[in-house]
Amino acid sequence: MSTETTQAFDDFLFHLPQITQNFIKQLHDEGYFIGYESDFIDSLEAYFLQKNISVHDDLYYDGACYLGEWFRRHYQGQWELEQDKKSVFYNKPIINYHHKSGVVFSPFTALKTVILKKKTGTLKTIIMSNVADRKPNP
Repeated sequence: MSTETTQAFDDFLFHLPQITQNFIKQLHDEGYFIGYESDFIDSLEAYFLQKNISVHDDLYYDGACYLGEWFRRHYQGQWELEQDKKSVFYNKPIINYHHKSGVVFSPFTALKTVILKKKTGTLKTIIMSNVADRKPNP
């Protein structure tokens, strides 16, 4: 991994708390109440579908950061930069939640799928398919 890539990932981790805090506040200001409890995933998806957010919007990036933090907290994961050159997530931030099969969670890909499919329930389906045999933190 290059020094530049490592620095970019370190910067990502450094700014993550502020990004997610600002994102939550912005949604609250618009009447969408989200936090880190399990039932807020539906609110996140509803916001993206109702506001017609694109993958080119800053809100996509901020929402993916929030989703990653939500997932990390619920499934005891940690942010990592994918190092497997064969992975579709290579050099991208993912959540490694130490699944026995080696599966990782990409909040950026999950949210992009929601945006492209434009179908309610997509996000929950993605999450459940990743963690079918795991129980979330209460």
